[in-house]
Amino acid sequence: MIGLMMECLNRHQEKLQKGLKKKLKKTASLFFLATEGTISSKWCNWELGFGDSHKYIDNIAIFPIRNDYDNFSGTQYLDIYPRIEFVEANTVTRKVGGYFSAGYYVITPRDEDGTSYYTRIEEWLER
Repeated sequence: MIGLMMECLNRHQEKLQKGLKKKLKKTASLFFLATEGTISSKWCNWELGFGDSHKYIDNIAIFPIRNDYDNFSGTQYLDIYPRIEFVEANTVTRKVGGYFSAGYYVITPRDEDGTSYYTRIEEWLER
């Protein structure tokens, strides 16, 4: 009986995996809603890895649902992806002068010069 249950479960997982692959290939972008649960989920990490191989880093953004954007509980690999963050008005200086207006931005990880690039989420989605 247990063997039959395991066989059914494996078939269900294969079907689910094939369906997820098909959907992930069709989408233009991938948002990873980073909660403690999704970070520890094998399925969610599989989806992120699969998306990474098909969407590439420019089309993936991590949306952390927690106050600490710098610490993903031992999963530093999430730090390689751009993240979505709300920026308060007049709190982040623009490289060209002035400040960013309030809103959600996709923020790249810091480059070799220590610079992060901010793109309004609306603009990022329209690319």
